[in-house]
Order: sequence, then structure tokens, then C-alpha cells
Amino acid sequence: MKIDPIEIEQLFVQISAEISRAGSERMQLLLMDRFLKRLHGQYLEFDSYIIQLFEVFPSLKHPLLFSGFRPKELEAIIHECEEAANVIPELRQDDSVQRKIDLLKTGFNHVKSWLGISETDREDGLIQLLNIKEQINLNEEAGDVFIPVVETSEGFEKKGRLRKLKVELVGKSGKDEFELRPVFGVIGANTGNLGEKSAKAAGNLLRKNRERSSYWSGTASFELSHTWHAGSSANLALAALFYCEMLKAENQREYFKLNPGIAITGDVDEHGNVLDVDEETIQQKVEAAFFSWAQVLVVPVQQLEQALKIFEELQNEFPNRNLVIKGIGNLRDLFFDRWLTLHKQTSLIEHTARRVWKRRYSSAAILVFLMLIGIIGSMAYGPIDKNPVMADYEGEYLFIQNQFGKTIKQFWVGKKTVDFFHTYGTTNPQVAFFDINADGVNEVFYVTGVNTSEQREVTAWSLSGDSLLWVNNLDFKIHFPRQHGLQNLKFYAREIGITFANDGNPYLIVLASEWNHFPSVTAKLKPETGEVIEKYIHTGQVRDMELVDITGDGVHEIVLAGINNVYWRAFLAVLDLENISGHSPLEGDYIIEDVQRAEELVYLLIPKTIVGRVFDPIQKYSYSTRVKKSEDQQLLTLTISESPARIISGIIKEGVILIDFDYHLNMTGLATSDQWDIYAKEFYESGDISFIPGYEYFEAFKDSVVYWDGSDFEFRNKYGVDPKIRTLG
Repeated sequence: MKIDPIEIEQLFVQISAEISRAGSERMQLLLMDRFLKRLHGQYLEFDSYIIQLFEVFPSLKHPLLFSGFRPKELEAIIHECEEAANVIPELRQDDSVQRKIDLLKTGFNHVKSWLGISETDREDGLIQLLNIKEQINLNEEAGDVFIPVVETSEGFEKKGRLRKLKVELVGKSGKDEFELRPVFGVIGANTGNLGEKSAKAAGNLLRKNRERSSYWSGTASFELSHTWHAGSSANLALAALFYCEMLKAENQREYFKLNPGIAITGDVDEHGNVLDVDEETIQQKVEAAFFSWAQVLVVPVQQLEQALKIFEELQNEFPNRNLVIKGIGNLRDLFFDRWLTLHKQTSLIEHTARRVWKRRYSSAAILVFLMLIGIIGSMAYGPIDKNPVMADYEGEYLFIQNQFGKTIKQFWVGKKTVDFFHTYGTTNPQVAFFDINADGVNEVFYVTGVNTSEQREVTAWSLSGDSLLWVNNLDFKIHFPRQHGLQNLKFYAREIGITFANDGNPYLIVLASEWNHFPSVTAKLKPETGEVIEKYIHTGQVRDMELVDITGDGVHEIVLAGINNVYWRAFLAVLDLENISGHSPLEGDYIIEDVQRAEELVYLLIPKTIVGRVFDPIQKYSYSTRVKKSEDQQLLTLTISESPARIISGIIKEGVILIDFDYHLNMTGLATSDQWDIYAKEFYESGDISFIPGYEYFEAFKDSVVYWDGSDFEFRNKYGVDPKIRTLG
């Protein structure tokens, strides 16, 4: 196709001017995409224009910037940008351009995981699909809430996205009125009055529930504050946040806070009645919440039916997305719904202490205060102890605690790490303790980051010296010469643990997974320096790790479970702590450059059952999700998922089998989950399988496990064991 260069020059001038005026990174990206699409792939002919445009290529770092994007739309934009950058040498060699394209790919993976359609980001999807009421309590900090907004620009359709709104109290108002002032840019009609109705509505509700309340002043801000705001659809959220903050400031023992995983749209009058939002924006606002990680959308009750209709159409296209739509008619309705708000109650000791502190200048109050401090010290905290032994996660922080549960230190680890812990923490520990220098105070080893928008590293910290010891960013250099798309592997630590070798030396074992592809790495590190001593590369995701003494020599072996992508099967492996170097069994195009085969003590593959094979067209492999040790019974129990998730009443149900192996790695028992049994019955009735599996089937299934013998996989006969297993006792 021949393109008129004069037309391109005019378009470039227009696009450049609009980019300079655009207040949103998203809009800048769409403008760039419009220009690139107009070139119809003739990038080299117009490379000077493209290079100039890429100088202002926006950096979309925050997940909120991807809310409201449909996956196909975003994928097309990424393809256009990447294709143009790869064709033009100046851009192909520009690291900053490549990093910005990588950020777009990360956002694309976010969108897919929010919708439950991404295989590579399955864990993020599971976090979204877990019990909704529990999940929304973990997503954001108190005082924040999402609001759907609509972005508009000449030449583009309206597009919805989420913004995070926050209200903070400044103090008591100097006037006899409630004041709420926005500290973000506002445009449009009534800009000077934004916040007035919300403040009055919140104040009136406070006066109804507390006769002697003070007048308060507050400010409202957006997390990404450089974008201007227009309209009144944030007023309901403003009023709700202001009310919650005033309740806390009034020193009430019982108060509310908004569930931070919700999105709210609606105007409000001074009496708290919820008013309609612009009917033409409902579509975009529902889409903004739908294409995000928000779990509940609140709309004016009179517009609930319209919102539900839009939601149903979207869910027909993306059936794995869970979103609850709620309609309310008055501000107070927010505080009668457990989906929307959390009821909080301060402990009696803390509440009394606050009240005494407000009257701290009276002699009686001072005496009571000193006594109370003593009571709190003895009852709540126990003796002063600076040795860390426990950990907890909340918000974006890791809290290090002593044996009494008192916080000694806190570290920022990122929201994704906290979410990961709350979902997988019992099976994938993210923190370990060990006293390196024998001074009686443990050092802390902890993980940050489980995706590319946050750091991906393991950190060691000395509490006795209050100093950083080392950081390992898990930059494993692994090359698969016959695999496309594996040039820039980025790993996150799934699990860490401390164990000891035969000579008594400690090692930190780190199980790391690639965030978007199949390889995993199990690394042995020196806890003093973070230096990697050995690493085991696995051609498939390793989902769980156990440190357990299988051979009975007093030293832990490393037990791994997950999926082998080469053979499309769940696996179980046992590594000798003294020798973990190398790679897992593989063949074909999965060869790894300059890495030898590892010498596992045991490596076995478990095939699908007859029920699992029915899912072959939609899920090509089963995979181990957990390995659990029972040292008393000398058993390893492997949990294997054989089916896609089925969501029933907001809870994930999967067809799961549990297999027991003794410490000789012989299968000794097999159990099935209720959902697996339901699938078996359904498939039998539909004719997909010819019988319902029972005792005889599972006895025969034990013989289908195959073991690596050093050169190939073999069946183990029931009269003997594989020679490599004979050393295990």
C-alpha cells in the first residue's frame, strides 16, 4: 500500500501535539498506536517519525494503568510497538524502549490473570478466584478505595479505568462545618465545590450516630495524581471514606473501614441519598471494574439492572472472571453489607489507653496511664526479646516477630509477595531464620516480588547489627537454544528454607520459578554471603519443596514436586543435598546449553488417570501442587491436580488425587477429591469413560508410575526396586 508522505507528516504533527497535551500515559500509548497502525507496517520508510515518537514512549508501571483494557486490544498494541521497535536498529538497541515494552507485556499478563485466562499466570488467577470476602480484605490498605472513571479524547472511544482514591484527616475544622478538600486537579462544572456534598453527607451520618461529634477537615487524593478528574461520580466514595476516617478520629471503640477491594461509583446529596451517574458512562465503568482485580462494584441502586446486564455480557465472553455488582440507595447502606465494609473493634486495653492519653495532663490520668502501660507490657508483649523466630504479612510488609508475637522489625516486600504468602504461605515459606554468627540473634532471610513490577530477590538482614547482609536478585543465566521466547528469563523465589550438610555447614535452599515460562531453579546458597554454590534446573514449574531426611542419615534431602513440560506429566524428585547440580530429565527441543544431567536420587513421573485424560483437549498435563511430609509415618503425600478449576459458590473446586509414597518412593496409597469423584460419575454417564474407577483400577494405576534409571524411564516391578532407589534404606 502506497502511503502519502504529506499525510503522514500532518498526522505526526497532530499526534505529537496531542501526546504533549495528554495527561494520561494510557492515552499517550493509544495515540502512538494510532500513528503506527496508519503506517501499515512500513516502519523503515518512516523511521525518523517513529524514533521521535518513541522518545516520549510512556512507561506504564502501575497495574492500575492496565485496568479497563481488553486483552486482545492490549495484545495488538504490544505487537505493533514491538514490531516497529524490532525493525528499526536504533530502537532495537535501545534498552529503555525494550524495558517499556516489557512493562506492557507485564500489564498484558496482569489482564489475563485478572480474567482467569492465563495459563502462565495461573497463580495470580487463583489468588483472584479464592474466597472473595477473604481476598478483598488483603488487596489494599485501609483508607483507600477504587473508583471507575472514564477517559475521553478526540478521536477515541470512551475508555474506562480504575483510580485509587484516598481520604486523610487534617484535623478538626476551624469552622462549624465538615470540610473535605481535593488535592488533585479538577476540571469541568462546579470544580470549586467538589467534596462539599460528600463532606455534608458524611457529617450528617456521623451526627446521627454520635451526638457530640466534632467537625473535621480532610483531604482527598488519587494515587496517580497527575491525571485530572472531572464529574461527580466519586462523591459517594469520598463521603464513605471521610465518614470512616472521622469515626476513627472520634476514638470510637467500634468503627468501620471500606473493604479496599471494591470499586464505587455514584453521586450523593447532603442527606446521603445516592444519585445517578451519567448513564452514558455506565458501560465503561463496569468494564473498568471487570478488567481489573476489583472484586465488588458498587453502583446506584437505580442503575443496578443496567450494570448487571453489561456484566452478564462481559462474563459470557470471560466466564472465569468473578465480580459482584451491588446497588445501594443511601450512604448508610454501605455499612450494613459485609461485602462492602469491615466492622472493626479496638481492644479494651488499647481503647482505654487512647482515652487516658487524651486526658494525660491530669494527675489521676498520669497514674492510671503508668499502671496501664505496665499491664499492657506484661499482658500483651511479654519480656523484651529481640530474637526473631516468627513472621507475618499484611499490606505490603513483612513483620518480623519474637516468640511472644511482638514485632521487632518490618520490611517492605510488595503487595504481590504478601498476596502470594496469604495464598501459598503454608506450603511455600517466604522467610527463614538462622543465627549466622552465633550471637544468639537470628538473621532474617526473606523474599520480595513475585512478578516483574516488583523486585525479585532474596535478602539477608542482620537484626543485631540492623544492617543489610546481602541481596541475591536471582539472575540465573540459562540458555535454551531451541526454545523461542526464553532469552530474558526472570525468576522469583517461590520458597526458601535452611538446612545443614553432613559437615554441619548451613545452606539456604531457594526454589525459584520463571514468572512467565516453564523453567524452575532450585539453588543452594551460602547464608553468609548469598553466593550460589549449586543449582538444579528443571524443565517445568516446580510448585513445592520439602526438606526431609529420607535416607535416615540425619541430613535433609530436597524433595521437589510440579510439572515436567517435556513429558506432560506431574513429577516427584529427590535431590542429594551434597550434589544438586545439573538439569532434570529432558529430550528434544528442551536441551539446555552447557549444563549436564543431574544425578537425582529419585525422579519419577505420574501419568494422568482415566478421568484426567478426558481433559486432554483443554489441559494437556496434570501437575503436582504440593508435597507434604509425614516423618512419623515416613510418607510423602503428593497432591496432583488433574482438571481445570470449577468455581462453585465463589470457591475453586478441582479434580485432585492424593498419592502416598513411602521413603523408598513406592506408591502405597491413593485418594481422590469429591470433585474428582463427581467428574468420574459425570464422565461415566456421558460415555467419556467406560467405568467408574475403584480399588482394582487404583491398584493397577500404582504400576504406571515410571522412574528415571539414569538414561531412560522404566516401570518398577512389584518384586524389586530400581537400583538407584536401593540406597534409600
